[in-house]
Amino acid sequence: MADIESPRWWGLFPQEVRTQRYWGVGPLNFIAERRAGEWLLSYGREADPLLKRCIVAAAEIPEFVDIGGGRIAFRQAPDALELRAGLADRPVVVRPDQALTIPAGERITLYVSTAAWLQVVFADGLPVLDLPISRPPDTWFGPDTRHGELCYASRSRAKIDAQDAGHWASRAITPVRVRNSSGRPLLIDQIKLPIPSLELYADGNDYLWTDAVLMECTQDSGTVNVRIDSRERSREDWTRLAKARVPVVDRRIPNAFALLFGQEGA
Repeated sequence: MADIESPRWWGLFPQEVRTQRYWGVGPLNFIAERRAGEWLLSYGREADPLLKRCIVAAAEIPEFVDIGGGRIAFRQAPDALELRAGLADRPVVVRPDQALTIPAGERITLYVSTAAWLQVVFADGLPVLDLPISRPPDTWFGPDTRHGELCYASRSRAKIDAQDAGHWASRAITPVRVRNSSGRPLLIDQIKLPIPSLELYADGNDYLWTDAVLMECTQDSGTVNVRIDSRERSREDWTRLAKARVPVVDRRIPNAFALLFGQEGA
């Protein structure tokens, strides 16, 4: 499918009683129907998680398999619904399509995309629906089954040039700054991104970005210090769309992650 003309699918959408509207955002199909005392919401997904499309509030409703949604009841239904963009509610373990090696003393920036979340909000401002546009698979991240946490898994091309990172209406790009301050080469075969601790932004073209993440390997043992780096979002034409789900103090991720990367020769 051709690239979308405009990636902006979020915002406030007034709607008449007894009407339906359709959104097609990446692989997500979403329908909102307004009735006198309720809103009916339904959604489904296409098979291609990287589908590039952005259809907003269309009156024509295509056929798709309904897998979820619900009825939202009110004494008098609001005359508009709001769609918000958000980020994942768990960390995301990203595996590059090809592993990268960073020599000792080098630093690089990788551009990694992860699925955005769609939130449905009415007048009180609390989401009544909070779902991934593309549902990532679950994975366990940790040294064993007793130590670690449940995360999402994602594959990425992990581009070094921001111009090659690609853009989707349904995904957000995270700049990952990696510093190898250890005395040996660093092999990157997976990266655990603290997505719930990042804020979400739209750039001047309405494409989605997150805070940058700085990861520094400081010891030959593979210990990695992780902190949120705000320099990537300093441009004036960027708009914050969502705060972090799990804010952190001093922008540092607690309990520095070990085993984030592999190491050559390990």
